[in-house]
Amino acid sequence: SLGSECLHSTPNGYALGAVSSDAEDFLNTGDPSLWRGAYLEGFSEGWISSVRAALSLALHSSVEGLIESAPSGAVRLGRILCEMEPYEPQALRLTLRAMRASGDHRAASSLFHEHRRRFELNELLPASLEAFLEIPNKTIPS
Repeated sequence: SLGSECLHSTPNGYALGAVSSDAEDFLNTGDPSLWRGAYLEGFSEGWISSVRAALSLALHSSVEGLIESAPSGAVRLGRILCEMEPYEPQALRLTLRAMRASGDHRAASSLFHEHRRRFELNELLPASLEAFLEIPNKTIPS
């Protein structure tokens, strides 16, 4: 779908030319509307660790910044963040705050209980969504 101009012939075969991803565009500009796809979309291999860390930090910052002004955008990015960091309580907390700000309390409760089942072996999350959201960020292990 990118066209033949994105492929270059090399002595050893073919290489991709100038192509970018939605995540890369998001990192370069900070515009949350640019990231449209899911995190890794089922690829078994992860990102380069420095790129992954930059994406995680940028997503945290964007979700935090959008909670009040554009909660539905914060929810969308928060879901990507939770997919990227499935065992990080801070990512879950931000996403739940965004969901509540957008008025979607049922989805927030569902997401919390889904993650609580995932965390259950480590006993990191309290029994209720409200109790989890009341815990100061600094006391939640990650």
